[in-house]
Amino acid sequence: MEDKLIVIATESNSKALVLKSYLEANGVECFLRSVNVLQGAIAEGVMVLIRESDAEKALKLLSAMHHDEEIKKADQQLRKILVPVDFSVPSHNAARYAVMLASKYKAQIKLLHVFNSPVVDMIPFTDVSSIQIDFDMNYHVLYNSAKVRLVKFHENILEFANQMGFGEVQIGYTLREGYAAYGIIEASKRYKPGIIVMGTKGEGYRSTELVGSVAAEVSDETHIPLLVIPEKAVLKGVDEVK
Repeated sequence: MEDKLIVIATESNSKALVLKSYLEANGVECFLRSVNVLQGAIAEGVMVLIRESDAEKALKLLSAMHHDEEIKKADQQLRKILVPVDFSVPSHNAARYAVMLASKYKAQIKLLHVFNSPVVDMIPFTDVSSIQIDFDMNYHVLYNSAKVRLVKFHENILEFANQMGFGEVQIGYTLREGYAAYGIIEASKRYKPGIIVMGTKGEGYRSTELVGSVAAEVSDETHIPLLVIPEKAVLKGVDEVK
């Protein structure tokens, strides 16, 4: 008696062809139904059919394929590392650790600095124009100062990477204005890193504040793995990266 045909998946035309090729390469004969070459992605798509006797083998192959796809996706996400910095010694330590991590996992690094500008809550109506001019001037001074320091920090990390033999690591930087946690969260949404690496203590923050409130907010809002480097941690080489 001839085996009954069953539907193993329903996909777009292109995905159905890929699935058919994958299964047949592993010894499972496939048939496609409702194929529309010109409009393969519309309506219900394309049904991928197999013989009922091949169901168990096909399911195992599909499970393995999906598992490989998840690993590949996770690996691609790890290829980006976000490093919030405030130019302190702990920030330098975290950035250097990130360089070693990036070298080991062939990742790229984005240095992020978030600077604060003062906000005036209550301003007499007659003073609005003069206050606005002062505010704009002050913002530009803060922005330019932060940018100069960030560029210098970036150059320092590039020099470290070259000295350690990690010159292949791509290191970029970005500057944002606002509250530290929110700035890191917004940058994470845009950059989509696989991990965030930051130091435990920096200029303008108490150690407990940076590790506690800022890190907690970032972790809660981004759901991205957060690696916090202790202030006195010493990393001797890339072999210690686990």
